[in-house]
Formats: sequence, C-alpha cells, structure tokens
Amino acid sequence: MYSSGSVFLLVLYFNFVLLLRWPVWQASGLGWQGGGSMASDFRIWLGDLYQHADKELFAQILLTLWAIWLGRNRWVFEGIRDEPYVTVGKAAMLWHDFSEAAVTQGNLTRSRPLIHWRPPQMGVYKINVDGALFKEHHCVGLGVIVRDWEGQVIAASSKKLSGTFPVAVVEAMAVRYALVLAHELGLHSVEVEGNSIEVVNVLNLSETFRTPPGLIIEDILTYASQFFDMASFGHIHREGNEVAHGLTHYASNIDDVCVWIEDIPEFIRDQFLVDLYQVPDS
Repeated sequence: MYSSGSVFLLVLYFNFVLLLRWPVWQASGLGWQGGGSMASDFRIWLGDLYQHADKELFAQILLTLWAIWLGRNRWVFEGIRDEPYVTVGKAAMLWHDFSEAAVTQGNLTRSRPLIHWRPPQMGVYKINVDGALFKEHHCVGLGVIVRDWEGQVIAASSKKLSGTFPVAVVEAMAVRYALVLAHELGLHSVEVEGNSIEVVNVLNLSETFRTPPGLIIEDILTYASQFFDMASFGHIHREGNEVAHGLTHYASNIDDVCVWIEDIPEFIRDQFLVDLYQVPDS
C-alpha cells in the first residue's frame, strides 16, 4: 500500500524536517504514538508503529508526514514556507481522499456515493458557507444560507468585500460572517458547513496561529463560545454546497451586501429545491 521509496525518503530526511516542522506535528494532534522516541530513532519508532498501531492510524501518520515532506519541498525548491495550518489542512485532504478513494476488488469497483445537503437535527440550524476570490474585480464574495431541520430557509446572504486575500482567509471570512448573521437572527445552536477542509480542520483542532487566517480562526472560536450555546464546524463537498456557492458568486454583481429573510433569491431557487427534496419526510 505504501511504496518503500516513499518511506525511505521520509526516514532519510525526517530529522531535518522535524526541526523545521515541529509546530505542524503538534497541530496535527497525532502525538508521538508508539514506543521509543521519534526524534532519536525514527526507524525504530516507525517499525514499532507499523507492528502495533491500527492501519487507519498508521495511514493518517504516514500521510501527515508526507504532507510535511511536500511542505519541505515547497520551501526548498520554491522558497514558499507554508504556515502550520496549511500543512495540517493538506494532510487532512490527503487522508480524506485516501479514505474515500474507490476500492477495487476483482472486477467490482465501489465509487464515492453522491453528495447532497442533509438537514441538521431538530433544534439546530445548519449554515452553509462559501467564499471566492474575484481577482479581475479586486474583491471577494461571501455566501451564506441558513436552514432549519426541515430544510426551510431562515436567511440567505451575499456579501462583497474589496481587496484580494489568500483563499484560506476568504473561506475563514465566510465562516465569521455566517456566525455574525446567525447571532443577529437570534440563533443559539448552529452547525456551520463549508467545502474548505483546511479551515474546517483547523477550527476543529481549536488551534490558532499568528497569521491572517489564524487570527480570523481565533476570532471565530471566541465569537462562537460567547454567543452560541452550540456551534460545530463540518466539511461538505462542493456538490452538496451549491446554494452557498451560488450566493458567493452573486456577490461579484453587488456593491455591498444582500440579505433575504425567510426567502430565497430566484438565481439559486432550483438548487435550493433540489436540496429540499433530499430532506426525509417527518
């Protein structure tokens, strides 16, 4: 399942990488795992881990190390040093892709099931968010759709902000705006869902870093703890986030912000109805 060449590269360069990327390993939440000291004898540690850890944990650790290695290459060959949250997010994406990859057995192939929007549990409001950068207009767009456990719309919004920012910053801005809107609507229990696995992963780690995305993440976590009885953050594929995606792209056509209360704009009505049809009868 794992090539000997990949493991060899990780072993050969790990002592160098460890010194540079220790904050990433801390942020991953995986800990040392296994016996012995990773720093003093990585070969023994990896062998012990392979023998005693369950296969899922072993895969997660290898993929995290691989993300660290890729980050090291970007720094050495491109002069780009990724922040810890970026590397952790890439590791999460590698694991997500690995765990959902098609599994072939003989002539049978199991593909990833269709992804669609699912309602929250009763009493909780689901907020789908999205963010996009429009370089040609020198602005960003934020899209937010708030629905209840029956799939009925509570509010929808498109917001435009001037300037250009890294994609992770824009996605974090969308989450922050969603919480502000939910608080203004008087909601107390929310489930925020977006298709940026990097941002969702860092939010669920409750780790913050002194970077622009990190400062927004810290603000999101503080805001959520102050104004909500319950706030959770989840990832959804783009296929299940089309309503928020449409609201985001509409933002490039407005001057500031549009909010629809208990209504849905015509340009996303069809996709909203598709989501609504997925809600099981009560």
